[in-house]
Amino acid sequence: EEIDQIETTIASAYDAKDGMTIFVLPDGARWKQTEGRYTYPKAGQPIVIKRASLGSFFARVNNQAAVRVVRLPQSQ
Repeated sequence: EEIDQIETTIASAYDAKDGMTIFVLPDGARWKQTEGRYTYPKAGQPIVIKRASLGSFFARVNNQAAVRVVRLPQSQ
């Protein structure tokens, strides 16, 4: 399924072992920040994820500058 844009809120967020943030959306989808400045995410804040060139994605958390993200596989 092709995703062009997702507008929702953050259900939760936590730091991965490498220090990058993982955003969890209400539907359980997990998106990991791969570069950019720290966004200080909190549950309930708005997040907009948009498709960029070459299959990459950018996320804007709480109207801050966009950061590059990748979708993580569903956990078993």
